[in-house]
Amino acid sequence: MRVLLTGGRAPATLDLARHLHSGGNEVFLAESQRWPIARWSNAIIRTFRVPPPRFKHAAFTRAICNILEHERIDLLIPTCEEIFFISRHADVFSKHSRVFCDKFALLETLHNKWRFNQIASHSAVKAPRSALIESSNVIEEKVEEFDKYVLKPAYSRFAVHTLFDPRKADLASINPTSTHPWICQERIKGTEYCTYSVARSGTLLAHACYHPKYRAGRASGYYFLPVDVPPITEYVSEFVEAHSFSGQIGFDFIEHASGDLFVLECNPRLTSGAHLFDQSADFNRVFDNQWEGPTVFAHHEPKMIGLAMALMQFPKSVPVREVRSTFTDFNDASDVVFHNDDALPAAGQFIQLAECLTRAVAEGVSPISVSTRDIEWDGEPLADFSS
Repeated sequence: MRVLLTGGRAPATLDLARHLHSGGNEVFLAESQRWPIARWSNAIIRTFRVPPPRFKHAAFTRAICNILEHERIDLLIPTCEEIFFISRHADVFSKHSRVFCDKFALLETLHNKWRFNQIASHSAVKAPRSALIESSNVIEEKVEEFDKYVLKPAYSRFAVHTLFDPRKADLASINPTSTHPWICQERIKGTEYCTYSVARSGTLLAHACYHPKYRAGRASGYYFLPVDVPPITEYVSEFVEAHSFSGQIGFDFIEHASGDLFVLECNPRLTSGAHLFDQSADFNRVFDNQWEGPTVFAHHEPKMIGLAMALMQFPKSVPVREVRSTFTDFNDASDVVFHNDDALPAAGQFIQLAECLTRAVAEGVSPISVSTRDIEWDGEPLADFSS
């Protein structure tokens, strides 16, 4: 197939490109960043720079359509948050290519933390008790219902705006509305697990589960320790079947000391779990409509973003005297960016980092925020381009 990926800034997209390339597919990339890490990969035939979907989504839609038509693309796979813009206009894109994501209405429900919470409970997995907050006038009333709690926007990522057991003075800093609501959720402590899965029409085609052992504060993980948690596998399988889900999907779980499993959030897109599939596995085939094989499960070797381990984890391990254990984990894992037969992304990640830092300074925001700012969707109305 001729495949177009969007979201080439994510290391997981780089890995997905390599998987698809190893399966004999011709892989193209569309990105609004100038120097995304995946563009340096020899798995990519050509990279197209497109307008940022959040700020110029009509121009973004036209640009993607032009690529699909001119490059005769068979399959469009969105990977990051631009998936919401692509799903919203899937009827336009599907005139030129098969689009690998579910309907916009379902993705919107899964992306909204409150709406997902209301449909999340399945089998033995629970959803944390939560309350919707649509006005600053009711914040104190809502939080009084909880002992330990977190506050977070219904649309958010990387826990950037999440408040953990905030003081009353901190509550004045948030301004929830009906269009940008927040949720108050009971705080559950325990072992964190994340998943990544691929499904088609409710059938689980591929599945990975991991513990994000090291992460950037409370944000994304950069060390992925594969685990096998049967109740989580059962949950994911039941959930995608119940919603006849097609596409890529990830969940965040916490296992309490009591043994109870809670599902916190859903990411209906590519997640870091894609790193855990072996290049020789059938994973590259699950995106083909003809694939009818059994569920492909992830490899058991831990993976890491080596640069993040070097720049963030090792400095953090020195004050707490955990350098030796961190070094052991580092040696046990393989880097998801550097490959012997595809070495340029290892250098390209520094260029992407430089672009991100430069933009962060210029726009007056954090590097984490700027990394997704141009592709985020937080529930704003999107125009209809079908006509």
